Amino acid sequence: MPAPTPALLLITVATLFLPGIVVALGAGLRVPAAVAAAPLVTYGLTTATSAAATVVSFAWSPWVLAVGAATLGGVLWAVRSRGRTAGPRLLRRPSPGDLLVAAGVAAGSALSMGVFLAGMGGVDRANQDWDYSFHANATRFIADSGDLAPSALRAVNDW
Repeated sequence: MPAPTPALLLITVATLFLPGIVVALGAGLRVPAAVAAAPLVTYGLTTATSAAATVVSFAWSPWVLAVGAATLGGVLWAVRSRGRTAGPRLLRRPSPGDLLVAAGVAAGSALSMGVFLAGMGGVDRANQDWDYSFHANATRFIADSGDLAPSALRAVNDW
């Protein structure tokens, strides 16, 4: 298996961070906190979208995530800014606390990547445990069918 290209890694990181940053900034978090929270917010948004897919059937695509993030971020921003005359200043000189948050996120990322690389040997050598197999098959199922409802994944995990 060839090693992932830098472009693929960049797209993966952007997919993980950008939707969460949009929603976190819409909710009023400052930029360093929004970047730190972005992956968890993106996972939460994806989980909420898959839960909605159990009620309303729709095909999954990256545009669903992008539109969902933009819509939720816009709604949060509109609710927060109602009644205000001036919008918040999102970009300003970082405070020492902001720099500490950024350093913590960078250190945590470096530690996680170091553990990953030590355990796996590289990003092109995925763990062959059950979790990897399930998620690889679930990703392929969603890509082929467009159905991301948790109940649809019985096709992958039906013992």
